[in-house]
Amino acid sequence: MLDQLALLLAYLGGMPAMIIITLLISLVAFCKNRTDFSWFAWVAFGGAVSMGWLCKAGFSRLRPAVWEQIAPFYGDSFPSNHSLYAMTLAAILGVMAFNTPWRAVVLFFGAVWSMAMGLSRLYLGAHFPTDVLAGWSLGIAWSGLLCWLFIHFNFFRFDPFQPDHFQHRASNSAGNHEV
Repeated sequence: MLDQLALLLAYLGGMPAMIIITLLISLVAFCKNRTDFSWFAWVAFGGAVSMGWLCKAGFSRLRPAVWEQIAPFYGDSFPSNHSLYAMTLAAILGVMAFNTPWRAVVLFFGAVWSMAMGLSRLYLGAHFPTDVLAGWSLGIAWSGLLCWLFIHFNFFRFDPFQPDHFQHRASNSAGNHEV
């Protein structure tokens, strides 16, 4: 049963499935008139893919030879792209849900998804623990940097980390100050 679960996570966390998931997230954001979140999702995922494969090419670390492989593996071992994609997905959804009542639920399931993905990669013998930790770390660092850039350069229509009521008060009071 654990083999089947780990294989399912391997397919759901791979690049083809993550492209479909990112497309769905982007479509939902677009339908809710949030093209800023749609762009954020694509830039975050595209950057994670690029960073992961560039690191794999640069480090060229062989995969562990622990036991017979039951899942297909592509590329080198370091870092775990599945862990990188899972953490990036959790961060994308966390940013999108930050000012909603669903924030805690989304963050919880994002953490569970990331942990399950990383543990499944270890279970399958596809990665060393440091590969998974590096994937998680890259995902957090990349998503955090990207979020900061989107906020700093005003790509978000509003700061996702400011409560909506504060934004309304700030924008209303900004027009009342005449020189």
